[in-house]
Amino acid sequence: MNWLKSNHGQLLTKQSQPCLGTVPFFSFLDWMTHCYGDIYPLQLDRKVGENATFYCTEDTQRQIKLLYFQIGDEFVNGFHDSHEITVSTWPNTKVDVKAAAVHMYNLNVSHEGDYQCHIEFMGSEHTLTVQIRLRVTAPYSRPSISSRCDAENLSCMVECTSHGGYPSAELMWNATESNGSQWRGSVNSTEVRDPNTGLFSISSSAAFDCLGGKQKVSCSVNDSTSDILSSNTLSVSHVPAWRPSCCGWTLHSTLRKDISP
Repeated sequence: MNWLKSNHGQLLTKQSQPCLGTVPFFSFLDWMTHCYGDIYPLQLDRKVGENATFYCTEDTQRQIKLLYFQIGDEFVNGFHDSHEITVSTWPNTKVDVKAAAVHMYNLNVSHEGDYQCHIEFMGSEHTLTVQIRLRVTAPYSRPSISSRCDAENLSCMVECTSHGGYPSAELMWNATESNGSQWRGSVNSTEVRDPNTGLFSISSSAAFDCLGGKQKVSCSVNDSTSDILSSNTLSVSHVPAWRPSCCGWTLHSTLRKDISP
């Protein structure tokens, strides 16, 4: 699939071959609509807490008669040259008629979705419809790793947690044994979504035994990785002599390459 980009940096999908006989006075977005019909999707990528500007057309020279901005059947905000907008509008939005744009502030995950901008110019009966997809993300916190060891059963449970991310993601375990082989074992993962913010908290626990030699373990989500836990042999007095001693774990801080909180 080929990608095109408007002057405002909004991405759109090129869904077919360019049409022939383009009309000279069309702006880029108007030309795309003329060639392909309602274009979809222009895409904006923003993080939670940021602002977004939805440009409905790049033709800012002609006078706008109306501009309606909505998501699905829900009206968001708009402008009409001769009529006052009486329906309720989203309080975190503002129409910029001069720029033919809608500003949206303090984004959260509930604002993610597919928006439609309907615009009509003075002297024209043609309504231009531009579809814009807003994708909202939130970076997960740097994973935190900890362990609980059971001397009697010669095993340790290592837990990894990360919070405040969107969309849903999976915690990945990075574990190697002293002989260089990759660790394989039981993993239990959970995910909880905050009903107010829509952000996810994720956790994962993994069981390690003490029989595989020295092990190094870390966990990661997306591009963020935890500190490294490494196993050390500890003497446990009440463990029978015929059983190997149990392992303990030491936390090693690592240089952080990510900027997650």
